[in-house]
Amino acid sequence: MYGGVVVASVLTEKVCAMLELDKTQADDIENGEVEEFFEEEQEVPPVQYDISSYGADYDVEGLVKRLNRKDILIPPFQRNYVWSINDASRFVESLLLGLPVPAVFLAKEESQKLLVIDGQQRLRSLQFFYNGFFNPREDEKRQQVFRLAKVQKRFEGKTYQDLDEQDRIKLNDSLIHAIIVKQESPEEDNSYVNKKPQDSKIHRYRRCFQPNMERRA
Repeated sequence: MYGGVVVASVLTEKVCAMLELDKTQADDIENGEVEEFFEEEQEVPPVQYDISSYGADYDVEGLVKRLNRKDILIPPFQRNYVWSINDASRFVESLLLGLPVPAVFLAKEESQKLLVIDGQQRLRSLQFFYNGFFNPREDEKRQQVFRLAKVQKRFEGKTYQDLDEQDRIKLNDSLIHAIIVKQESPEEDNSYVNKKPQDSKIHRYRRCFQPNMERRA
């Protein structure tokens, strides 16, 4: 049996030398992972991408209108909304106080619609506040009214409609910076409707901006 192992090892070395394989690849073959190795070797060569980006400032009221019209979309494979009403309230409060907030990352499609790469929690929080209900679900008959919680006393318990006119206008006009990216080439159809999300354009964009996203909620 020992002699057979030696012979197999020698044969592996000869085959690998013929194929110009490195030590790791040779070990894969010697360990019986031949099929997986050759499947990997037959993968399509890397594709070169041309991705452009630019910045734009959107007022909060305009962002919410775009979300409601579905001009801004949350890709289906994005994680669920996970913020609590306290988290969402504090974000709204930051805008009411005039504090700076992180930028959002959007991807522009050929249809001119914008897909959210990063910033879903913030954008949906604003949408919920303006629409009056916190994280509404179609399968629930009773919805939670979005009243600001754990914020300054002047804002505590208020809905969007309850805000003083001055505060409501300030919130409407607050600007959120967006970084918009677009894949110029290669052209792809139905880019975000993909059987493998990790292969989609959105996933590639997220990898590009991951260092920045790790610092954002």
